Amino acid sequence: MKSNDQFLTSICQQVDDGSVTSLLAGDITKGAKRPDGTAYPCLTVASAPSAVRENYGFQVFDGTITIYAASNTNGSADSASLSAIEAALITLLNVSGWADSAVTCKAQIYRGTYGPFWDAQDGQVHYQSLTFQSYIV
Repeated sequence: MKSNDQFLTSICQQVDDGSVTSLLAGDITKGAKRPDGTAYPCLTVASAPSAVRENYGFQVFDGTITIYAASNTNGSADSASLSAIEAALITLLNVSGWADSAVTCKAQIYRGTYGPFWDAQDGQVHYQSLTFQSYIV
């Protein structure tokens, strides 16, 4: 059985691709909490193992990638940046399978995007979240 940390590390490596990083000014952070003082746009990557189908020889991980972008000067979401990063992530996430030295994923499915939402804790930031599911053997 793979640990959540092993899976998270693998997903962070997968999205650390030039098609995504060329659109970021900040980092890709493992975990749900965005670091203080980070440059925008940036990403956080979080996941949790699902108890569903645990006894069928594979594990299911539910993942969330959150994109943070500085608001426009008028306070609205920077939809152009958020959409470009979202499109690059969807291309990377919606794959039939991948493997690295720690994890073998047989299928990975993009589930949807939520947002953009205004970040009430930092009024100069908007975010949106992409959800996906990975099937690990």
